[in-house]
Amino acid sequence: MKPAINKEVKEEVLAKVKAGEAAASVAQKFGISVKTIYGWLRWFLASQPPGLEESQGWGFDSLQRRRKFLENLGR
Repeated sequence: MKPAINKEVKEEVLAKVKAGEAAASVAQKFGISVKTIYGWLRWFLASQPPGLEESQGWGFDSLQRRRKFLENLGR
């Protein structure tokens, strides 16, 4: 089993992806899979109260694109 990744690293990874850096690039830098990053994003988005995403810079259009992308990962 791989060691758990600490909270600070997860936050840094999500911040980079949120800022627009490609998930594949971030995954390679941190030695994790793209699937892991999208799993964290899915958890992060699902755990936020309604409306909080926009106040943190997650605009509605961006959220819709990410949601559609994440939904298509399972297909």
